[in-house]
Amino acid sequence: MTMPAIYGVTTVVVGTGAVSPDFTGITAAGRQLWAVHRSANEPITAPSGWTDISDSGWGTGTGGGTDATRLQLFQMDALADGTETTLALDDSGSSNLAFGFATDPVDIDVIATPSVGSYTTSPSFPSATTTGADRLVFLFLCNDSDADSSTGGSAPTNAALANFAEQADRRTNQGNGGGVWFVTAEKATAGATGTTSGTYASSASGSVMVTVTMAVATPSAGGDTITAGKASASAAARNLAIQAGTSFALGKAVAAAQAGAASVIQTLSLVLGKAAAVAQARSPSISDGTPPTVRSSLGGILFGLRLSRM
Repeated sequence: MTMPAIYGVTTVVVGTGAVSPDFTGITAAGRQLWAVHRSANEPITAPSGWTDISDSGWGTGTGGGTDATRLQLFQMDALADGTETTLALDDSGSSNLAFGFATDPVDIDVIATPSVGSYTTSPSFPSATTTGADRLVFLFLCNDSDADSSTGGSAPTNAALANFAEQADRRTNQGNGGGVWFVTAEKATAGATGTTSGTYASSASGSVMVTVTMAVATPSAGGDTITAGKASASAAARNLAIQAGTSFALGKAVAAAQAGAASVIQTLSLVLGKAAAVAQARSPSISDGTPPTVRSSLGGILFGLRLSRM
C-alpha cells in the first residue's frame, strides 16, 4: 500500500452570502478535489458534479441560531483535469465559511460517528477503526466560535497517529459566526486511530468533530467495462492500476477519469470523446499490447494507445 498525499488547501472564504473557494494553484490533472462548507446548521445542495459524502452534513442546533453549526464535505465526482478554478457554493442563509483541498485519488475507508455537542477548550476527535494500513486521516472540528481570526486550534495529539499537519484554521464573526479547524495525520498500520485531543481558543456550545480515514484508490481487477457519463466517472477515476482487458467508454468531460492511472496494463480498448485524448497521457506507464495507433505527447513523453471516437 501507499500513503495518500494532500496537495494543498485553498484560501478559506467567509461571508453572509454565497462563497466560492478558488482551487487555482492546487488543482492538477488526476487529483481528487474536496470542498468543506460550514453553516449555522443550514444545509446547502451539492454543486453540480459533486457528491455530499456527509449526506447533507453533520450538524447541531436550530438552523440559523447562534449555537448552531453544520459541516458538509463534498467530493468532486470525477478527477480534476487541472483547469478548475472557483467553485460556487450556495448561500446557506445566516453565515458561510468554505474552503477546498486536493488529494491523490482515494477511497473513503471509514467515517467515525461524529461527536456532536459542546466542548470546553479541549476538544476530542472520535476514533475510527481502519480496514487496512497506510491511511490518510482527516480531522474536522466545526463550531459556533464567533471571532474574526485565523487561529483557533492547536496541539493535536494522538500516539496512534503520525505526521500531524494543520491544513486550515479560520473563524468568522460575520452573520452569527463560526469556525472550522482541519488537521490531517497518517496511520501506517491497520486498527483504531484512537481519540485525538487538541486545544481550542474558546469553548463552544455547538460543535461537530469528525474523523475520516482515506485509502489510496483500489486498482481495477481487470476485465471490467466501465461506462462513465459527464459527472459519474468516479468508477474509473480512482484506479491507480488498470489491468488487462478493461474497456472504458467515457464522455467528453471525463478525460480526467483515466488521469489517475499510474499503470495501464496491455490490451486496453479505449472509447473516448472529443477532448479525451489526453486521458492516457497522464499514465506514467502504458504496457506492451496497447496498439500505438495514436500518439499523445505530454511534456515531451510519448504514449501509445488505441483511440476510437464516439
